[in-house]
Amino acid sequence: MVQSKTAKVEEAAALLKALSHPVRLLILKTLMKEKCNVTNLEKISGLSQSGVSQHLRILRLSGIIEAQRDGKEICYKIINPMAVKIVEVLCAGSN
Repeated sequence: MVQSKTAKVEEAAALLKALSHPVRLLILKTLMKEKCNVTNLEKISGLSQSGVSQHLRILRLSGIIEAQRDGKEICYKIINPMAVKIVEVLCAGSN
């Protein structure tokens, strides 16, 4: 029982750690509206392709987003509903 609670707390901490960067929050806010490719996320964030890709990698490895191939393009979408709830609370009132 204690180990189960510890695992839940560690899982929550890992999620919060993955969310703990302004660019990743911006990426997630964007993906909450629509799935996006790296080029669109570059324009929105102002980062280079490699910078955006590094943030996407962290979000993907944390189980927050997934990549989907759409023809020649790879688009990203959110797959973790808890991350959506957290971002909604953290970014409430911001555009």
